[in-house]
Amino acid sequence: MFVNKNVFFRPAGGDILRKTRDRLIHGSIGRFAVFAHIVVFVVQTPTA
Repeated sequence: MFVNKNVFFRPAGGDILRKTRDRLIHGSIGRFAVFAHIVVFVVQTPTA
């Protein structure tokens, strides 16, 4: 019974889903970083 519960909570494709999710999270952070840099550059340029 405990084995079935563990298999249910840890499916075979869990690692693949985790890698895909991490890649999406990192991609979102990367895009946000680029957006933040553009905003800072645009804000600093008129005041410089």
